[in-house]
Amino acid sequence: MGLVERAERRFQQAKDYGANVVHDAAIDWSRYELSEEDQARVRKAEAWESDLIDAFCMHEEIIGATLPWEGVRDKVRFRPGELSLWTGINGHLKSMALNQIALGFTAQGERSCIASFEMHPIKTLKRMARQFIRAESLSPSEVREFFAGIQGGIWIYDQVGTVNTTRVLALSRYVREEIGCQHIIIDSLMKCGMDADDYTTQKRFIDKLCTYAKDSGLHVHLVAHSKKVADEGVPGKMDVSGHADLTNMPDNVFVIWHNKKKAKAQQDLDHAHDRESDALFICEKQRNGEWEGKLGLWFDKTSLLFSDREARIP
Repeated sequence: MGLVERAERRFQQAKDYGANVVHDAAIDWSRYELSEEDQARVRKAEAWESDLIDAFCMHEEIIGATLPWEGVRDKVRFRPGELSLWTGINGHLKSMALNQIALGFTAQGERSCIASFEMHPIKTLKRMARQFIRAESLSPSEVREFFAGIQGGIWIYDQVGTVNTTRVLALSRYVREEIGCQHIIIDSLMKCGMDADDYTTQKRFIDKLCTYAKDSGLHVHLVAHSKKVADEGVPGKMDVSGHADLTNMPDNVFVIWHNKKKAKAQQDLDHAHDRESDALFICEKQRNGEWEGKLGLWFDKTSLLFSDREARIP
């Protein structure tokens, strides 16, 4: 049988099958204990025909806030209703990078709440003010300029120390529904009242965060430390401390890595690593985006800013 004959035969089989399918109205749904809502979700693929035509023929609207680095501005988006997991070795500047990213969200007209259970609000704001003004020491007028610039775009949850998962979920609901935040940064998972080996509670917590994000449109940023990598090399999503679902369930997984070898060499006046970047931003997973990859970053100790080009450091 030739290709044409086989194709015609498959087409006729498909037609015969379609003619013999029981119509929805004739199905006794009570036999399957499905609710009316669930019944309505069982639809033939053809129900989406016009939507699929639109998807191919119309330009899809690109939504979501961007990162402050031009090299990935068109490649990574922080869409409403998603959960992003931020990971990396402890002490590798994850929180510093997220402070700059939150300022970037503010510049785009989006509001963020930072819940850092490891750092006092004044220390967080001092870092952000230095990043905003691009200076190491600020005058009173520059501090006022910083607050005038962010103007309600940054909110801080004033709590240092362990907070249980129930309160974190309640906080997420509050900042979304009462303050109108588009983002919440939870820093970090290890301070959310769970033992490192309590995988069941970790999984339930991540599931609830993902569900609330999807239901509300809030973008949740959750920091989770990675395991120690040999010689503090670059970790991946498989190195995150905790349950495997910590990386399976989130929509996005990002890594921030600080080039400690370069930093140490510069302290020793060794120029062997001078041509390397100071840090890496790595997109390990982006469920609703097409790009995964790495971006080299340079770090300015005066302003605490990261740049994706060395020449752009202020």
